[in-house]
Amino acid sequence: MPNELFSLPPEDPHTQRSPFWCTECKSGKMRPIPQEGDAGFTDSYICEECKHRDTIPGLSNIMNQIVTSILGGGIASYLALLYIMKLANLQQPQFGEVLKHSALLLVSCLFIGGFVYVLTEAIVGIAQRRAYTQRAKPPSI
Repeated sequence: MPNELFSLPPEDPHTQRSPFWCTECKSGKMRPIPQEGDAGFTDSYICEECKHRDTIPGLSNIMNQIVTSILGGGIASYLALLYIMKLANLQQPQFGEVLKHSALLLVSCLFIGGFVYVLTEAIVGIAQRRAYTQRAKPPSI
Protein backbone atom coordinates (compact mmCIF):
# COMPACT_ATOMS: atom_id res chain seq x y z
CA MET A 1 0.00 0.00 0.00
CA PRO A 2 1.45 3.42 -0.93
CA ASN A 3 0.70 4.97 2.48
CA GLU A 4 2.96 2.45 4.20
CA LEU A 5 5.94 3.54 2.11
CA PHE A 6 5.54 7.20 3.00
CA SER A 7 7.55 8.44 5.96
CA LEU A 8 6.63 11.51 7.92
CA PRO A 9 8.98 14.47 7.73
CA PRO A 10 10.64 15.38 11.01
CA GLU A 11 8.44 17.60 13.14
CA ASP A 12 9.47 21.22 13.26
CA PRO A 13 9.07 22.61 16.80
CA HIS A 14 8.29 26.06 15.35
CA THR A 15 5.21 24.93 13.42
CA GLN A 16 1.80 24.96 14.99
CA ARG A 17 0.13 21.64 15.82
CA SER A 18 -2.83 20.67 13.70
CA PRO A 19 -6.33 20.76 15.24
CA PHE A 20 -7.42 17.85 13.02
CA TRP A 21 -7.93 14.22 13.99
CA CYS A 22 -7.85 11.31 11.55
CA THR A 23 -11.23 10.10 10.30
CA GLU A 24 -9.87 6.69 9.34
CA CYS A 25 -8.22 5.37 12.53
CA LYS A 26 -10.08 7.85 14.83
CA SER A 27 -7.06 8.19 17.13
CA GLY A 28 -4.24 9.73 15.12
CA LYS A 29 -3.45 13.41 14.88
CA MET A 30 -3.28 14.88 11.37
CA ARG A 31 0.00 16.65 10.61
CA PRO A 32 0.48 19.16 7.79
CA ILE A 33 2.82 18.01 5.06
CA PRO A 34 4.51 20.29 2.56
CA GLN A 35 3.60 19.81 -1.08
CA GLU A 36 5.73 20.83 -4.04
CA GLY A 37 3.91 23.43 -6.11
CA ASP A 38 1.07 23.76 -3.61
CA ALA A 39 -1.10 26.76 -4.44
CA GLY A 40 -1.76 27.46 -0.76
CA PHE A 41 -5.55 27.29 -1.09
CA THR A 42 -5.71 23.89 0.58
CA ASP A 43 -3.57 22.13 3.10
CA SER A 44 -2.39 18.55 2.82
CA TYR A 45 -2.34 16.46 5.98
CA ILE A 46 -1.17 12.98 6.97
CA CYS A 47 -2.14 10.95 10.02
CA GLU A 48 0.67 10.20 12.47
CA GLU A 49 -0.79 6.76 13.21
CA CYS A 50 -2.24 5.18 10.05
CA LYS A 51 -0.62 7.47 7.42
CA HIS A 52 -4.01 8.43 5.95
CA ARG A 53 -3.59 11.46 3.65
CA ASP A 54 -6.16 14.09 2.81
CA THR A 55 -6.46 17.66 1.62
CA ILE A 56 -8.48 19.90 3.90
CA PRO A 57 -9.47 23.37 2.65
CA GLY A 58 -8.18 26.30 4.65
CA LEU A 59 -10.53 28.46 6.68
CA SER A 60 -9.54 31.62 4.79
CA ASN A 61 -10.39 29.93 1.48
CA ILE A 62 -13.81 28.91 2.80
CA MET A 63 -14.53 32.42 4.07
CA ASN A 64 -13.47 33.91 0.72
CA GLN A 65 -15.84 31.53 -1.07
CA ILE A 66 -18.74 32.48 1.19
CA VAL A 67 -18.19 36.24 0.89
CA THR A 68 -17.63 36.07 -2.87
CA SER A 69 -20.71 33.95 -3.49
CA ILE A 70 -22.96 36.17 -1.35
CA LEU A 71 -21.74 39.45 -2.88
CA GLY A 72 -21.52 38.15 -6.45
CA GLY A 73 -24.82 36.29 -6.18
CA GLY A 74 -26.49 39.41 -4.86
CA ILE A 75 -25.23 41.54 -7.73
CA ALA A 76 -26.14 38.90 -10.32
CA SER A 77 -29.60 38.53 -8.77
CA TYR A 78 -30.12 42.29 -8.90
CA LEU A 79 -29.15 42.32 -12.58
CA ALA A 80 -31.44 39.35 -13.33
CA LEU A 81 -34.39 41.12 -11.70
CA LEU A 82 -33.52 44.31 -13.56
CA TYR A 83 -33.62 42.54 -16.93
CA ILE A 84 -36.84 40.71 -16.01
CA MET A 85 -38.44 44.07 -15.22
CA LYS A 86 -37.14 45.57 -18.46
CA LEU A 87 -38.59 42.65 -20.42
CA ALA A 88 -41.94 42.99 -18.64
CA ASN A 89 -42.12 46.76 -19.21
CA LEU A 90 -41.50 46.78 -22.95
CA GLN A 91 -44.50 48.59 -24.47
CA GLN A 92 -43.93 47.72 -28.10
CA PRO A 93 -41.38 44.89 -28.00
CA GLN A 94 -38.81 45.04 -30.75
CA PHE A 95 -37.04 41.79 -31.56
CA GLY A 96 -33.61 43.35 -30.94
CA GLU A 97 -34.60 44.71 -27.51
CA VAL A 98 -36.15 41.40 -26.44
CA LEU A 99 -33.11 39.47 -27.64
CA LYS A 100 -30.69 41.84 -25.87
CA HIS A 101 -32.50 41.72 -22.51
CA SER A 102 -33.06 37.96 -22.77
CA ALA A 103 -29.37 37.35 -23.45
CA LEU A 104 -28.36 39.55 -20.52
CA LEU A 105 -30.88 37.76 -18.31
CA LEU A 106 -29.42 34.41 -19.36
CA VAL A 107 -25.87 35.57 -18.59
CA SER A 108 -26.87 36.86 -15.15
CA CYS A 109 -28.63 33.54 -14.43
CA LEU A 110 -25.45 31.67 -15.40
CA PHE A 111 -23.52 33.83 -12.95
CA ILE A 112 -26.08 33.08 -10.24
CA GLY A 113 -25.58 29.36 -10.91
CA GLY A 114 -21.80 29.77 -10.62
CA PHE A 115 -22.07 31.61 -7.32
CA VAL A 116 -24.44 28.94 -5.97
CA TYR A 117 -21.82 26.32 -6.92
CA VAL A 118 -19.09 28.27 -5.09
CA LEU A 119 -21.31 28.52 -2.00
CA THR A 120 -21.96 24.77 -2.18
CA GLU A 121 -18.20 24.12 -2.30
CA ALA A 122 -17.75 26.29 0.79
CA ILE A 123 -20.41 24.30 2.65
CA VAL A 124 -18.70 21.03 1.65
CA GLY A 125 -15.38 22.45 2.91
CA ILE A 126 -16.97 23.39 6.24
CA ALA A 127 -18.39 19.88 6.60
CA GLN A 128 -14.99 18.36 5.80
CA ARG A 129 -13.21 20.53 8.36
CA ARG A 130 -15.88 19.69 10.96
CA ALA A 131 -15.42 15.94 10.33
CA TYR A 132 -11.69 16.24 10.99
CA THR A 133 -12.06 18.36 14.12
CA GLN A 134 -14.43 15.97 15.89
CA ARG A 135 -12.44 13.43 17.82
CA ALA A 136 -13.84 9.96 18.30
CA LYS A 137 -15.24 9.32 21.75
CA PRO A 138 -13.51 6.59 23.76
CA PRO A 139 -15.53 3.36 24.01
CA SER A 140 -17.61 3.14 27.16
CA ILE A 141 -17.25 0.11 29.40
